[in-house]
Amino acid sequence: MKKRNNIKVVYIGNYPPRQCGIGTFTENLVRSITQAAHQSDCVLNTEVIAMNNGVAHTYPDIVSRTIQEDTLPHYLQAADYINREADACIIQHEYGIFGGDHGRHILRLVDRLEVPLLVTLHTVLKQPSVTQRQIVRLLGEKAHQLVVMSQTAKQFLVDSYGVSAGKVAIIEHGVPNFPLGPKETLRRELGFTDQKILLTFGLLGPGKGIETMIRALPAVVEKHPDVAYWVLGKTHPNIVKAEGERYRESLIAMAEELGVGDHLVMKNEFVDEETLFNYLRATDIYVTPYPNEAQITSGTLSYAVGAGTPVVSTPYWHAQELLADGRGRYFDFRNADQLAETLIDLFNQKSELTKISTLAASYGNTLKWFRKGQEYLDIIQDALDHTPQLSIRPGPNREGVELPPLNFEHLINMTDSTGVIQHAKYAIPNFREGYCLDDNARALLLGAMAYRQGNRQLESVIRSSLSYLYYVQREDGQFRNFVSYDRRFLDETGSEDAFGRAIWALGYALANPPGEEHEPLIRELYYRAFDQMENLGSLRAMAYSLLGICSYLERYPEDERNLSQLRRLQQRMVREYQSSATDTWPWYETVLAYGNGLLPLALIRTLDYSDDPEVREVAFRSINFLTEITLQEGYLRPVGCNPFYRRGEELCYYDQQPIDAMAMVLLYDRAYRQTLQTAFFDRAWVCFEWFTGKNDLGLPLYNANNGGCYDGLMADGINLNQGAESTIAYLIARLTMEELQRQRKVEIKEVLQRSGHKHLENKDAALVRIYRRKRVSYMKD
Repeated sequence: MKKRNNIKVVYIGNYPPRQCGIGTFTENLVRSITQAAHQSDCVLNTEVIAMNNGVAHTYPDIVSRTIQEDTLPHYLQAADYINREADACIIQHEYGIFGGDHGRHILRLVDRLEVPLLVTLHTVLKQPSVTQRQIVRLLGEKAHQLVVMSQTAKQFLVDSYGVSAGKVAIIEHGVPNFPLGPKETLRRELGFTDQKILLTFGLLGPGKGIETMIRALPAVVEKHPDVAYWVLGKTHPNIVKAEGERYRESLIAMAEELGVGDHLVMKNEFVDEETLFNYLRATDIYVTPYPNEAQITSGTLSYAVGAGTPVVSTPYWHAQELLADGRGRYFDFRNADQLAETLIDLFNQKSELTKISTLAASYGNTLKWFRKGQEYLDIIQDALDHTPQLSIRPGPNREGVELPPLNFEHLINMTDSTGVIQHAKYAIPNFREGYCLDDNARALLLGAMAYRQGNRQLESVIRSSLSYLYYVQREDGQFRNFVSYDRRFLDETGSEDAFGRAIWALGYALANPPGEEHEPLIRELYYRAFDQMENLGSLRAMAYSLLGICSYLERYPEDERNLSQLRRLQQRMVREYQSSATDTWPWYETVLAYGNGLLPLALIRTLDYSDDPEVREVAFRSINFLTEITLQEGYLRPVGCNPFYRRGEELCYYDQQPIDAMAMVLLYDRAYRQTLQTAFFDRAWVCFEWFTGKNDLGLPLYNANNGGCYDGLMADGINLNQGAESTIAYLIARLTMEELQRQRKVEIKEVLQRSGHKHLENKDAALVRIYRRKRVSYMKD
């Protein structure tokens, strides 16, 4: 395809005058890609969005805007700006420069981007945490390419992160193309005199291995008294903030104690690239004594090789590749004696130093920034070539979206002969907490849903949860809730909400029996509890009970006893709404708590059997209110439970619970079935996508490995426990979306057949006409 010759690229990363390696890298990358574009007659317009950490910087004109790392709206605003103004985006990724747990906030920006994306990964871990792995995998899904700087980094992405090898490009760290001045002149200018100079450069802090070099220094000085070890670089600002210069002072004290204080020079400066390059050219040996292998990229090492400086290094990952084939020498981690022997040996053999320098300089020529810029430009062009140019970006078409495969493994593992165990420690059942009615009722509901859809994988779960409901039901129809692992009752009467959930599950299971052999017991449990609905005071218990009654009436639409109970609970919910609602707070309570979507869901559900205009108005007014609060950003932000949202107080978005996302999926599913409006279908999808990563943190709650679901979205990350409530909530939402998607396809097919068209622009109107013809009213006088 013909290459684009007029491109606008926006870069995101740290940028000078912020003093850090990422900032310097971003500046060089911008300059090198611009140079490559100029040489290929491509008009390249460039802007930088700089990451800020709360420190005020005076940026050059190329920086068009900034993102405060902990301010989530800045990420969303930046994404919208890039979508309007740019053709492509390049992100410099390092976990520590973005806000949120492990820098998760960048995912909100990435998820919102509509232009081709490249991501340079400056850190790739061999054993990432769950959150770190998820972040990189999601970046890989969205990006045209992930760029790393070594073959090892690429292999880690494939092996440890599950990223496709085809998604990963290797572009080594660039080095400047500074002129190589006479070495002796540079030494005099830097004050090196006639000493043998060892150099280490970078932001100073524990973990650099400087201590190893200082411990090696006495042996080296004994053989070569004219040796001086220079440590060039400011102390890392985070360390200065925490403890001042105590670490730097401790290194000086160590050298004094070892008798080599006069041979250590601590240069507390952040030097520009040209000065650094001069230091490297003037140095005899560059030392990188990192104490472990977990260093996937080292810009300073690349610079040393680019300058043709002999390097002695520990065999960390980047050094293993960059110093291969004789371009440097290695010593073992933390082995000061071996380091001293290596340095003495090289100082004794000047020809060996010259050989290493020649090999390094030759390889360094391939690392020049202008070459790297061309490699990046080629990827940008390829990304643009494979992205269709759209004058108008279409809205999401979710009718053909694939759902994650069904996986019941974790739920089955959480179930034993007593019932479903309520809590887990990570993915392991937590026997200490025992069982509860809430989760076993949900499990019965889920099992019946799966059975209705022809899936028989949950038969053991159905038997155990039904057995649990029978075990905890009292003679008067009430239920106990909690049972210990050794089957002791832990309460005399469970909560009203737990009771309501049991009615919901039993009513659904009667309408959709999960096996004929279970139906008599389900019916016995349902009717033994039925009269207790008269005494309910909890709004949610009423809603759950209504859902159970409405399910029951699907199979027995003329059952007067259930219809009467439906109308009674329906009107009680309306009265609760009327006593609490205001023009600005059209809701059933003065607080938005948990499972909020279930309240309007229950009223919408009753409209199939008692289509009262007042009930309809209350239901849809409260839906609109909940939509405004939870979907205002274009993705689901459930009301947090820490604390709940009280009228007139500040809204808190954490901790977000899977049970709330499930309730919203069920709500919009039913609203769509009641109205056949595509907007409700789309909102159901948006809410389901909360589980798969379209949320405030950009992280999936659904664990694709075992079918479990994490327990919540916290302000500082994911609650990694996978309890029964969360897992069942996800699975109910997943089955609901499968059935909704199937129903939508059937309805659209019918519309198209009636219209005689292959495509239909406005499906809503035609779908509503079909709905009105089909609808059966069960209203009673």
